[in-house]
Amino acid sequence: VGLRPGQQPVAEEAGHERQQQDPAPAGAARHEVVSVEHQYQGQQRHRGGQVHRRHVLERADAEALSSEARRRVGFSLVETLGHIHAVDLEEVGLSDLASHKPYGARQLRRWSRQWEMSRTRELPELERLTERLTALDPGPGEITLVHGDSHLRNVIIDPQEATVRAILDWELCTLGDPLADLGTLLAYWPQPGDPPSMRFDASMVPGFATRSELVEHYARATGRDVSAVPFWHGLGLWKLAIILEGVRRRQQDDPRNLTAAGAIPASAVDEIVACGHSVLDEER
Repeated sequence: VGLRPGQQPVAEEAGHERQQQDPAPAGAARHEVVSVEHQYQGQQRHRGGQVHRRHVLERADAEALSSEARRRVGFSLVETLGHIHAVDLEEVGLSDLASHKPYGARQLRRWSRQWEMSRTRELPELERLTERLTALDPGPGEITLVHGDSHLRNVIIDPQEATVRAILDWELCTLGDPLADLGTLLAYWPQPGDPPSMRFDASMVPGFATRSELVEHYARATGRDVSAVPFWHGLGLWKLAIILEGVRRRQQDDPRNLTAAGAIPASAVDEIVACGHSVLDEER
């Protein structure tokens, strides 16, 4: 997608200002999440000296990894999510970071409002996807720390071990269902055989794990029931379509928001919506 993530490690983003998704109650303290990267990902804080690290920001970065490293990166990423989801909220003082109400309903409300503010046209298929997701909402579930924007471009990897050293961009962190992070990762993880879309396609390079393998690995690593993953995967694609439509709206409102490649076509949003329907269709 034409959205460029920030590239500062979370340690440099301490004191971040969370976006408007599920804001904490008025007067609640803003908490730093910097400790999560180090304390719960099993990494040490590196002081002085150079940290060997690599970003996967372009397809060429993925192609530079060995086939074995590509496969390991995906599994390490879901293991890292599992560590984040294992954080003891009371122990680290994050239990009041956001609402504890059912996360699916919160997300559907939040992003439906975003759609109304961003839409440039009528899009019945997105409305139908909203209805399907609303009907499939799994309801109340586990509440954990949720990163909110988990994908390949938001991690730093060890180029030798092909393991995740840090996860970046915590602006959307909140409390919610841990499977939401897995669903977001899957939404940003196209694989061979998928219909064309504007999603970042590094995961299409041979060697990367399939989405099913990522889900299975997460289930083994965390012991969680992953039966509701299709809902969260579909929700991730629905949100991505709304984000893309928002970019289109900003481009239409101000040509200075155009990318080097020009305007994002309406078909790019339509393709993501179709992917969302396909995910839900597979579970019938």
